[in-house]
Amino acid sequence: MAGLQRKLAQVGLKDPAVENLSSFIGVDGTNTTLFSNQQTAVNLRTQQMTASVNLIKALGGGWNASQVPSPSQMISQAPPSP
Repeated sequence: MAGLQRKLAQVGLKDPAVENLSSFIGVDGTNTTLFSNQQTAVNLRTQQMTASVNLIKALGGGWNASQVPSPSQMISQAPPSP
C-alpha cells in the first residue's frame, strides 16, 4: 500500500499542473510575507513617531507645525526595506 502511494505521489508531482500550482503557492506565500513585513515596518515607524511626540510633550516642549516633515521627507528618511 505504501509503495502504491509513493508511486502515485511521484506521478502526481510530475504533472505540469501540480508543478505550476506548487510554484504559485510558493510565490503567493512570499508575497504574503513581504506584505506582512511591510506592514510591520509601517507600524514600527508609527510607534516611533508617536513615541517622539510623547517624549517632546513629556519634556515640556512645544510643537511647531512648520517643523513637522512633509510626507515625502518622511519617505526619504525611512530606513530601507529589507
